[in-house]
Amino acid sequence: MNQDAPKIFVYSLLLPLLWISASFLILYFSLNVDLGVVGVVLVIYMSLIAICWLFSKRFNRDFNPNEKIRLTIYFLFWATLIRIISIYSVSETVSSDALLLAFLALFVVDCLIIIPTVYSVSKRINGFFLRNNLPKNA
Repeated sequence: MNQDAPKIFVYSLLLPLLWISASFLILYFSLNVDLGVVGVVLVIYMSLIAICWLFSKRFNRDFNPNEKIRLTIYFLFWATLIRIISIYSVSETVSSDALLLAFLALFVVDCLIIIPTVYSVSKRINGFFLRNNLPKNA
């Protein structure tokens, strides 16, 4: 088992990478598709699956509570940053009060998606990878 401290921030970089990549792919192939909340859930799940796979492969364990808190904070940070950039792109046509209300609503939705996903789904995903990665006795 690896005794190095995991770099949770580096693992969290998969979220914006997948989010922005998926957004560009959707825009490239079909300009009229908006996945909304389903798209956010899919991107968060895909990035969490990749993070859990890499983490369990390298450290052969589940996240500890401190690592889950940090991963949740980093995910919320990345989601907030992406939302701010996307809201800023429409800022010329919408009032500042409406932009603030939209941002707050999106932040609440992101919290409702990210927090339970990191805390409950990551345990199951890591458990799956740990069970399948156990060394086989000869």
